[in-house]
Amino acid sequence: MLNVVTATDRVLCYSDRIVIDSRVVWTPGEYFYIYFDPGVFVEANTCSKDAMPIIDSDIWPFHIPYETTTSI
Repeated sequence: MLNVVTATDRVLCYSDRIVIDSRVVWTPGEYFYIYFDPGVFVEANTCSKDAMPIIDSDIWPFHIPYETTTSI
């Protein structure tokens, strides 16, 4: 888990993307997903309603493939 409030140096927010430095060693062959708490996408200087959370593991899933190796 990465808390963007306490780890601000590891999350960069741009107008068109979010870059996350997770420093996690991903396990090949495993599946993961992205989870966001409510309001994470709302700019601090707006008065708009909090953004909906992303808590469904089917929304942003990703798979870490096994790396193939060859030898001669």
